[in-house]
Amino acid sequence: KMAVSLDDKNMWYQLFLADMQEKLGAYKEAASIYEQLIKGGASNTYYLHAQWAYYLIKDNEISKAIKVYDQLEKQIGISEEVIDKKYALYTQLGNDKKALAELEKLTSFYPSETQYLHRLAQFHKEKNNKTKAAEIYQKILIIDPNDANATIELAGTAEKSSNDVTYLNSLKSVFNNPSVDIDIKIKELIPYVEKIANGEEDKALSTTTLELAETIENIHPNEAKTYALYG
Repeated sequence: KMAVSLDDKNMWYQLFLADMQEKLGAYKEAASIYEQLIKGGASNTYYLHAQWAYYLIKDNEISKAIKVYDQLEKQIGISEEVIDKKYALYTQLGNDKKALAELEKLTSFYPSETQYLHRLAQFHKEKNNKTKAAEIYQKILIIDPNDANATIELAGTAEKSSNDVTYLNSLKSVFNNPSVDIDIKIKELIPYVEKIANGEEDKALSTTTLELAETIENIHPNEAKTYALYG
């Protein structure tokens, strides 16, 4: 503190003091130091804003931290990392509307990036908004017709609510597609394998599951996990 008082223009003194404040649990004071550095026109905008927000979060000032990220976004433009931070904070606050708005902002800015659309679809899926999720998966397939995850999500959507066998049958085209990653197929089939392994007596389900496991074996003959699943 004495060093800062003697030379308050020395950013390294300020950063070292903030580090000491954190070790003492004085997060509000540490946040204040970064706030002053930014207001004083210090460079390295991204780092300073990120640290300012970090200490505000540590001080449980979530809403203030979001405002810091908003300020940063105005300076550097749309950033996936910044949106991720704000999304997480809005989720922490239980503000689904604002959290959704952040994901939609990302998909609006990068409309052809299917990874962002998948995140948006997953959000709607978790909120039990299946119709909206299905619309987004359809958008993904327009951009990338070979997107396996979107195909699986859409395949037999109606059937999934009726019975397991009908749903699994609707996935046969996906399982027969060699370009679809084997892990996606196994992840989809494992719950049904476990049902059978746990003694669920359903001849039709057992037959269909075995057929799909055999399909995976035929399509991916050089994968050891194929044989583990089939066994």
